Amino acid sequence: MIDKVVSLLRLKGEYLTPEIKFFIITLCHFSSDKEAIVKVESEKALANVLGVSLSTVKQGIRYLEAQDFLLCDKTEAAVVKLEFTDAFFKYATKVSGNVEVEKIVGQKIDNLLSSAIFKSLSKRVAAKLFLLTLLAHSDEYGIVRNLSIKDLHELMGRFSKDRHRSQLNLLKKAGYIIEYSPGMSGGILLGKQKSEYLLNLGHRAVSGESSIQQASKEGGFDKTPVNESSKPKSEITQSSVIKASADDPLYAVIRLSNLVRDIQRKDILAANIQSKVDKLQQDLLPEELQLDESQITNYYRVIDAVGGAFEGEIRGFQIQRYVSKLALKYLSSSQWKVPSIEQVRNSLIFDELFSDKFLRTTILELIDQEKDGKLKPLPITEQPEHYKKLKSYMNDAMVQSVELQSSTPSLSQQIAAITWLVSLCVIYTAKTFKEILVNDEDGIPSQKNLVAFKKGEDISLYFF
Repeated sequence: MIDKVVSLLRLKGEYLTPEIKFFIITLCHFSSDKEAIVKVESEKALANVLGVSLSTVKQGIRYLEAQDFLLCDKTEAAVVKLEFTDAFFKYATKVSGNVEVEKIVGQKIDNLLSSAIFKSLSKRVAAKLFLLTLLAHSDEYGIVRNLSIKDLHELMGRFSKDRHRSQLNLLKKAGYIIEYSPGMSGGILLGKQKSEYLLNLGHRAVSGESSIQQASKEGGFDKTPVNESSKPKSEITQSSVIKASADDPLYAVIRLSNLVRDIQRKDILAANIQSKVDKLQQDLLPEELQLDESQITNYYRVIDAVGGAFEGEIRGFQIQRYVSKLALKYLSSSQWKVPSIEQVRNSLIFDELFSDKFLRTTILELIDQEKDGKLKPLPITEQPEHYKKLKSYMNDAMVQSVELQSSTPSLSQQIAAITWLVSLCVIYTAKTFKEILVNDEDGIPSQKNLVAFKKGEDISLYFF
């Protein structure tokens, strides 16, 4: 039944209130111990078991009955029987995805719903639903991405910026959320990025071994006292911080952004710029990938042509976080060997790197709307013919040779140049991470699972 709970938390619906959805979630979880039929003395007793108000139970039952999701039988004296229908189980179909991740997430949610610590978190069930929703959308490390206020409103029944702020503060204070990164707006690269959360999977209520099947009969929740000395320790440890500073030698994208600004200043001699480009590329690349004199000249043209994509510290930070995630991915999947520029360029996914706005502009240059059909406001991935043409064009452009002979490069040359520069930053960042994290004895760090996460104006590395 826990897979149904996870699915419900991921489904968007016309729920009247967060309280009603929380009631549905907890009733579904509670029923897994009752062979799908719940028998209680009264609706008030059920409210006490689930930790909601009596009015929420009444409203929730009415809602489920109206949807043909629940059978409620009160004919037997002093007993209320509740049973989910086949229509409910069809509605709560398991959302497809990574099976291993879903198994981990499902266990964490089971632990949470079975915990007396979680039950006592707050009288505001909306805050509990917020935490459950975040957990249902997290990966195996507790990272939650791509959930906006609008998404949460559709998932929870009612949500706002004020509710988000108060509930976030409550969950951070209670130790359930370690970090929160508000969304950012980019330009050509990455586009708008929704908020991200780092959940504490080592929290007692999340990592406990109790389940609803093992919970005490009193209220259906585990009320066993917790021995402080035997608490599971947090699985997350901060390993290193990379400052989002123009003066920090580790911050490749900001340095690139500053160089772009210098190039665009008319009062700086070209020779000085050439020297800066020369030094930057020497710092960015491993020795085996150093550029010769002719390539350095072309490198200057590349930065001058596409520098706007990297300008600004906010945009630079956004790209750097993306670059950091890629660098960690390559290192951990290749026995901590720094990838080649070809490896990085060939593996970049165009609709992750380039913003939706940029891609829509690009496809408009590739198609004849009268002949090929108009571009609809739907996501491009839902327009197969247009997406197929865009994918072929972008994949070819991203791996072509970066040689700009004119001051006004073509669109495909700009795409190739941006991809090349991002790839250089990935290689540089991977090289830097390896120097910081790798044990000299065996060449591989003891902790392989690393994530990069924003912390204020820094990027924090967390290992598991």
